[in-house]
Amino acid sequence: MDTATSARTTLGNTLRNTLPGWILLAMLPLTLLAALTQQVPGYVAGIPVWITTLMLWRRQRRGQAVQSAVLMTVGALGLLSAWLINRDPHYLIRALEANQMIVAMLVAVSFLRLVTLGSLDNSEVQRPGRKALWGTLLGGHLIGAVINISSVMILGDRLSARQPLSTLQGLTLLRAFSACAVWSPFFAAMGVVLISAPGAQLITLMLYGLPVAGAALLLSAWQIARHPEADTTEGYPMQMRSLWVPLVLALLVMLAHLLWPRVSVLTLVTLISILFTLLLLPLREGHASLGQLNNHVRQGLPRLGSEVTLFLAAAVLASGVGAL
Repeated sequence: MDTATSARTTLGNTLRNTLPGWILLAMLPLTLLAALTQQVPGYVAGIPVWITTLMLWRRQRRGQAVQSAVLMTVGALGLLSAWLINRDPHYLIRALEANQMIVAMLVAVSFLRLVTLGSLDNSEVQRPGRKALWGTLLGGHLIGAVINISSVMILGDRLSARQPLSTLQGLTLLRAFSACAVWSPFFAAMGVVLISAPGAQLITLMLYGLPVAGAALLLSAWQIARHPEADTTEGYPMQMRSLWVPLVLALLVMLAHLLWPRVSVLTLVTLISILFTLLLLPLREGHASLGQLNNHVRQGLPRLGSEVTLFLAAAVLASGVGAL
């Protein structure tokens, strides 16, 4: 009896830990079908987002849970008030959609770390000096433009392998990452702008954003060079084989946007991210790619719980305010 109970408990824990990842994965084809064919209602693609949020709510930090709860409460009050006034279900349906297009993009982009990080060589020796830090700044920027905040954590782990991460190293990584938001089509920030700002165009945003990012990187490089510890601080060497993936992906998104201007950029980013991973990963890893994909779905996707919940809460808030 104890053995059976233990087995059921283990199975239950396994399902709670891995099922959210599979639910988020199932959302991808629903979202793409809704965007490309209009045969699937948007709220159907949003249902997996709601289910995942409920399953992962307890994993969030207290501050994140409170923030999301406040947003959802305000939005729900707005929806309720509007419903009592005119019984219009339009905004309620928008809330059920749960920003599923942005969440789908987040999920799809998360798979890119499997092909982007595979090009980073663990055996490369860190080098001290300004040039090494400048290489970390530029390389971290290009990699971060594709895999988002993961780049900061992964490169930070590599830089701190032999000694604690210094203030200058942390500054370099954060500056590299922060500048991505003004131009990268793989950032949720860009997706929010494209959805929320009427008439926003990816190419225009990138044409203005890239010079801004370049200016930010140049300013950071100048500040790094003037830092008293610049000559003795180690940087992570970036080779071209580590950077070609972000460059190719950005070019593919821009080319696809020019060829299919009526398809939303978020849909293009989602589709390109998944197809690129499914094509490149088997070529690079062979049969091991199946295990890596399975591991990412079971363990990597549930880690997106905080972002998924926040965007769902933002959808409820926006729908409530719009309805009211």
